[in-house]
Amino acid sequence: MANETEELELEPMPKSRTGIPFVLFGLVMAAALVPLRVYQVMYRQEAETGFWLVRDEWIYVLYGILAVLCLVPVLSGMILRRRAAVDLGRKLRPVEATFAVLCAAGFIWDAVISFQFASQVWLDYRSGIYIEGFETGATSALQYMVKTGSAAAFLQTLFAACGALLFVQIALINFRIVKRMEVGRLLALMPALWAVCRIIRRFVRTISYIRVPDLFLALLAICFLMIFLLAFAQHISGMNNPGREGRMLGAGIPAAVLLLAIFVPPTVMFLMGRSADLSQDASMELADVGLALFILTFLAGRLLFAPKGYRPDKGNPPSEDTAAPDAAPEAPADTEAPAAAPESEGAPFETYDEDAITEGIAAALSAADNQTPTDTQDITAETE
Repeated sequence: MANETEELELEPMPKSRTGIPFVLFGLVMAAALVPLRVYQVMYRQEAETGFWLVRDEWIYVLYGILAVLCLVPVLSGMILRRRAAVDLGRKLRPVEATFAVLCAAGFIWDAVISFQFASQVWLDYRSGIYIEGFETGATSALQYMVKTGSAAAFLQTLFAACGALLFVQIALINFRIVKRMEVGRLLALMPALWAVCRIIRRFVRTISYIRVPDLFLALLAICFLMIFLLAFAQHISGMNNPGREGRMLGAGIPAAVLLLAIFVPPTVMFLMGRSADLSQDASMELADVGLALFILTFLAGRLLFAPKGYRPDKGNPPSEDTAAPDAAPEAPADTEAPAAAPESEGAPFETYDEDAITEGIAAALSAADNQTPTDTQDITAETE
């Protein structure tokens, strides 16, 4: 099943507001969270395991920032979900298209890395070499691949390749290289399924996620990212699901900020020549920064919020300010509307108008009485 990504433009909403204030809030949270994470990665975490070296007040500052970052957008999305809409205007969007290309490149890179990992684990298993913690010859090949996360890595490779294709299509549409393009619902779900495989691989390790901040932040970011990508898939595939704009707002802002928080610190350490001090759970993936920038750009440029009392999903109630100038005049109150045709299916009971039936029978009898003398005269004439 496929649907067109380009739809008709929304009817103009009176004094509509954009999602820019929420994006600015996300940037402020990123300005507070990212430097803190860089400091903690450099001086407050073990190089090999990623565990906390000391438990100081900065840990509680981190949790406080995370609480504000998660609660404010989620509550805002719940409150504004009925007044939110997505701008479907057909116009050039070069910034959004550029970040879509970056997302596509990140997905391709992730597909290559995931395939290398999965194929290496498979070849090592065939050679009798096992990952630490899974040294057993009694486990079947399939069970071994599932427990080590290699099966999820193979699926992640497939979903990442399809996700790259999806974002290439999005880039072509936003660059106005193509005006109309169909996106299937299955293809729209590929990035969300990619995120599911990614979080499965994170859960393979039996470790305290609270004591390892890199894993904790990664899991939190992927959870919000899955929610956003599911709502985004409903949007681009044309599925009419009420409240999807609120979910995109509530999950998109935390996901973007958290993705930046897990991408920037390892990148800074790598640029400083201290990559050896990074833990094995540190995430430095191109798809993270691509998705973060794309989400922020999408919410800032497309998300709209109407004033209180306006319902984008049901239309604006007619008023003097919002009524269309060429709108047809309303019918007089005493004019009876034509009766609706009875439904052939789905109606639990059929209703009949007894007065109308009685009047119809009386009219038929009256017509018969008027017609009877004429018929009798004709018959008498023919007899004579």
